Amino acid sequence: MIPIFKPTIKRKHMDSVLTCMVSEEIGPGNRSHQFELKMSAFLNLSGGLAFSSYYNALRIALDIIDVKPSDHIILSSLSPQIYGYLCEENGFIPLTGDVEPETGTLSVDEVEKLLPRQPKAILLHSPLGFLPDFEGLSQFGIPVIEDISQSFGNRMGEDVCGTFGDIAVLSLASSGIVTSGDGGIILTKHKSIYRKIKEKKERIPRDLLLSDIAASLGMSQLKDADAYISRRKEIERVFSQAIMKSSHTTLKQKLDAEPGFYSFPVVLNGSMNDVRKYALKKNIETQPAFLDSIISLTSAEKGEFPHAKNLLLRCLLFPLYPMLGNKNIDLIARVLSTLP
Repeated sequence: MIPIFKPTIKRKHMDSVLTCMVSEEIGPGNRSHQFELKMSAFLNLSGGLAFSSYYNALRIALDIIDVKPSDHIILSSLSPQIYGYLCEENGFIPLTGDVEPETGTLSVDEVEKLLPRQPKAILLHSPLGFLPDFEGLSQFGIPVIEDISQSFGNRMGEDVCGTFGDIAVLSLASSGIVTSGDGGIILTKHKSIYRKIKEKKERIPRDLLLSDIAASLGMSQLKDADAYISRRKEIERVFSQAIMKSSHTTLKQKLDAEPGFYSFPVVLNGSMNDVRKYALKKNIETQPAFLDSIISLTSAEKGEFPHAKNLLLRCLLFPLYPMLGNKNIDLIARVLSTLP
């Protein structure tokens, strides 16, 4: 079976982890700090702070821009469920907007409708690496936390993701483009915000910070990130050409931006069950693209957010990652081109 996600971990990455283990310095320390610096340099940002969990990275990012309980936060209806949990646990009030049908990204028009509620922040998700209209969203003067967990390494024009918002957040989970096994990191281009991040580091418990052993894997992954990203782009082009031979489509990036390459989304014009069964016969695992989204829990039965609901019901993911190998890439392309 070809799994839907697979981390790109090679022996040299494990050697880095082993070296850290032998040093007996495995808790939060110098390697974690070096990882923060290297990640900041890779994304052309001022600096950041790495955490042992993605949840804490999101929570601290909101704290840095002074979002308090009872404050309103704008979310996409296709945002990950963890955003909803974050709001519930911390007393934030989510304001949810519909998405652009071509990209699944938060609609600028929807954000404008929510302005009378005086939102304190936009927690901005780039689903499957497809990028929202950053320029349109920035016109409202609301602080933007840019979640690059699925858009890491993607570009709009000459600018790389992570540079569009006030704070960038990156999950380091095993399904990510780069991984430390788990955890998350916040980064910023603003020196004034970076000063706040460094002040925060002095006050929060060490247990919340990314361990050196995890950071050693993350740094090793980061050395190969350009190659991983290039390979993902190559595979995305092959799959995009294949799906054009079928009766189905994929998401389409607008503006001057690259298409997403986190996974490969197919927007179906027929039965999802039939397509999944067909792929399964070829030993290809698939997954509804937005199974983990907010709308899948709260809004699908209310008739709200029609574009998001449509993608929830019709968008299916196929595997896309560097460890696929040419044989499996060819197999998936053939399946995509002949989907029922």
